[in-house]
Amino acid sequence: KDLSLLNWKRSDVSETENKKIRRAFETVLIIGFKEPDTDKYQRFSDKVFEQTTITNQSSLSNKLVNPYVATFYDAVLLYAYGLNRTIATHGNASDGFSVVKNMWNSSFEGSNGIVQISETGDPVSDYSLFDLDPDTDEFLEVGTYFGVNSTFVSLREIYWIDKLTKTPNDIPFCGFDGSRCIQPKNPFLAWIYFTAIVSLLVIVLTLLATWYY
Repeated sequence: KDLSLLNWKRSDVSETENKKIRRAFETVLIIGFKEPDTDKYQRFSDKVFEQTTITNQSSLSNKLVNPYVATFYDAVLLYAYGLNRTIATHGNASDGFSVVKNMWNSSFEGSNGIVQISETGDPVSDYSLFDLDPDTDEFLEVGTYFGVNSTFVSLREIYWIDKLTKTPNDIPFCGFDGSRCIQPKNPFLAWIYFTAIVSLLVIVLTLLATWYY
């Protein structure tokens, strides 16, 4: 699904409730697979649509398939790659562990170019960071993480809640529920405690001085 089309607004609640929902979404950042934009991925998408029975074929020209569809496609290729390596080394093709091990530390041609698998079996992927745009109320891409060189490229400023100019603290000053800033019900209670402690201390010192001298 295109995250830019994520609709947080609900039609079955009041406008007041929608304002609360939007307020909550102002704090949300979404991480998703980066949607490829290469010519190779466009050709892959065209082949997918050619194999699909669609009522209005022309309306899907130049469209791109969901990145998760491409991920499933690459997963099948990865399995075939690991299986072929297992057979080539005279391994047991029925041994799932051996097949998986042969997938690690490998690379092959996928739906959008070279797919890389790390030596620990993790895919080297690119990810997009989405944030709610306060002007359009849509989630837009604000940054991209490139797995090949482990770099993050900022595309636009992140909108922090209440238009903060810097990254918010992990824990708010008053806590998430305001419990750190709760004032006593009696504003003079703290002074009463303080006065009582000081008075008690004076009495104790006076008694000690009288006894000593």
